[in-house]
Amino acid sequence: MDAAPGEGKWVRVPYEVGAADVGGVSFSAGGLLAAPTGELILTISFRLRKSEAWAPAGYEVGFAQYVVQKAEAKTPAPDACELRLTRQGKHITLQSKYLKVRFDRGWLTSLSFGDGELIAAGPKKDVGLRPNFFRALTDNDMSFLNFVPVLTKFAPLRIWRFVSRHLSALRVKAKRLSPSSVRLRVHWSPGACVAYGVRTVFTVHGSGEIEVEHRAGGLVPMLRVGVRLGLRKELARVQWYGRGPGESYCDRKTGQKLRLNEADVADLEHRYMRPQENGHRTDVRSLRFTRPDGAGLRIEGDGGVFEFNAGAHSQERLDDAQHLYELLQDDCIHLCVDGRQRGVGGDMPGSAFLHAPYKLGPGKYGFKFVMKRA
Repeated sequence: MDAAPGEGKWVRVPYEVGAADVGGVSFSAGGLLAAPTGELILTISFRLRKSEAWAPAGYEVGFAQYVVQKAEAKTPAPDACELRLTRQGKHITLQSKYLKVRFDRGWLTSLSFGDGELIAAGPKKDVGLRPNFFRALTDNDMSFLNFVPVLTKFAPLRIWRFVSRHLSALRVKAKRLSPSSVRLRVHWSPGACVAYGVRTVFTVHGSGEIEVEHRAGGLVPMLRVGVRLGLRKELARVQWYGRGPGESYCDRKTGQKLRLNEADVADLEHRYMRPQENGHRTDVRSLRFTRPDGAGLRIEGDGGVFEFNAGAHSQERLDDAQHLYELLQDDCIHLCVDGRQRGVGGDMPGSAFLHAPYKLGPGKYGFKFVMKRA
């Protein structure tokens, strides 16, 4: 295939499920990646046919990916394991032979699948699973305030830091669905009028799965819609099926392939000169955090994809620091699981100027995921 500069041509790419390679004159289709969910992705890789002064033959200069087979619908496993519900004031404990989970005033503060506690010790506002709207503001988020440092603490988007920090459970209702499952609805009072309809629904199964449905809305432009959780530091090995291995955002992700990725949590961070939001991963289908013995936590999208950050610093610590040397590691892994996060922009240096598809405007948003044993 030959195409002059600025010219486009349609090309038919032959492939077979499981094919190792399909050759072309100036490109090759590198087979299909069999994902853990049953999804099949066709990756077309454009590579040099001969060596150049700047790269050897075979160097990848571009790629494109297409989902040619969607994930298979999951059939719920039989759930016949009894789930015991215990109430002590505003504390609720659910336990079966496969899991034990505790909620304190709506905050999920303890979780074990029979091989050790997964949630870090500490104040529930630091480690318990709860809604999150905030990301450490980027240089682009602060825009022109970058040139007036004394005013950066008044950046309008910092309202979401206040909202996230002052969440409290307005109502917590537990309903038994069957001898083996309980549904817990938590309605949150955001502490500021800019957020509304914040609700998290946990459906806990005795078989060892926790379905999480999170919904929230905002009356002003938002940074993200998701939840956050503090994991124990020994869960330091992470594997995800999604875009990687580098960081990606909704408006900056096509340079990362959909693939299986694996790394240490410490290597997920991107150390910008000024500490800020970093290390995000998008289009994630499945995510695992494990200890050296392989035990840990698995998170899967429930009918869709999700996004995540993980690192040794909370969003607040990143937001407060002006220099990298000021960052001290916390005693947990800070995990953020998002349904949506706004783009990072940057058409002009130091300003977001987000394009319409990548804004997170006022409105209601929601997503689902499942927590289970790794």
